[in-house]
Amino acid sequence: KDQREVTVHHPLNENVAEGSIERVFLFNNDFTLYAHYEVLPRELIVSLSCSVVAVGLVSLMFLPHLTGAALSMLVVVLVDVELVGMIYVSGYTISSVTVVLLIMSIGLVADYCLHIVHAFMHVDAMERKSRSTLALRKIGGSVFLGGVSTFAGILALSLADGEAFTTFFVMFVSMVVLGIAHGLVFLPVVLSFVGPDYVVSGNKMVQSVRRLSIMSSSSMALASSPMTGNNDQ
Repeated sequence: KDQREVTVHHPLNENVAEGSIERVFLFNNDFTLYAHYEVLPRELIVSLSCSVVAVGLVSLMFLPHLTGAALSMLVVVLVDVELVGMIYVSGYTISSVTVVLLIMSIGLVADYCLHIVHAFMHVDAMERKSRSTLALRKIGGSVFLGGVSTFAGILALSLADGEAFTTFFVMFVSMVVLGIAHGLVFLPVVLSFVGPDYVVSGNKMVQSVRRLSIMSSSSMALASSPMTGNNDQ
């Protein structure tokens, strides 16, 4: 109920005229906490939506391909949904600590994914599977070590007794593990099937070979067309 409604119906205010100086107004520090929990789910949805859109726009600016940016954002959303499930499995609830960590996970997981997609689009190879493998060889170790360093930075929180610290530790560990797993395992597999179909690289050899292969295929198709027509006659 609204605080004013609770005040009006309080027994101490019976037979007291509204606006009277004798009227009691109830207040407790817990009231602000209750109001905080009331607006928290809505603020979480709004903040997550804005964060995903912002990271998606920035990704699109630096990745010259819509598919690459879309796949990165897909992984980010998947990890965030899994983190919500982790909150439930771990026995926690939606609180100010978990909300902050869910919003933080957008940027952290995007960092694990965007490096892989960027490397995938810059390696010199023709096939998607080869480019996915080369991308992992090129940047996978750095992404993994980045996750390990993040884990090492919060390892001291495992010894803390406070609920806020233990929540922070569990959520951050889940964030790092899920982010690395999706960035180094799930995303390369997806890229090997539906990744961007061209290579952006300072070395133009692969692009030249691709253009030559397309031109030669077109020439062979044109050359075989008259022969096919003669055979039909």
